[in-house]
Amino acid sequence: MKKILLLLTLLSVSRFAYAENFADKYNSFKENLKEKTGFSYGADISFTAQRIEPEGGETAVQQFYHPYVSYTPFENTAWGQRNF
Repeated sequence: MKKILLLLTLLSVSRFAYAENFADKYNSFKENLKEKTGFSYGADISFTAQRIEPEGGETAVQQFYHPYVSYTPFENTAWGQRNF
């Protein structure tokens, strides 16, 4: 039983380690892109669910997507910065 638990633990750690490694690489890529070119992007996503009837009726779901792109051509302490 201990061997099975150890094996399951190792499998779950390695699976999440890959996800963390991918997330770290992606965040590093976005930071490098922002530093070198002034270009950044992303998306805010929100889901809201609400019951229509208290006795088991349909569920209403609202989804909000807010993608954004930002370009900062320069940042200067004397002149400030510009975003597009």
